[in-house]
Amino acid sequence: MVVLCAGVGLDGPILDTTVDDWERVLAVNVWGVIHGASAFGRPMVEAGKCAHIAIVASAAAFTPSSCWGARIARIDAFSHLRRYS
Repeated sequence: MVVLCAGVGLDGPILDTTVDDWERVLAVNVWGVIHGASAFGRPMVEAGKCAHIAIVASAAAFTPSSCWGARIARIDAFSHLRRYS
């Protein structure tokens, strides 16, 4: 089993979030999961054994706040993505 649990937070109003802020959040929180799943997924399948990749998200996706703009956007995206995998 592989657990992907990297993440950075960004507090503050969404209208104050800069492009650099978004790029940092997405680089770690989205691309980190994609790269982790890519790095471990194929070798796990090729090993021919039952294996799992768990993607951990914050409970903040279910208790949103107006001061957590960028953080909630990426958490919510992965919360919905897991429903289709």
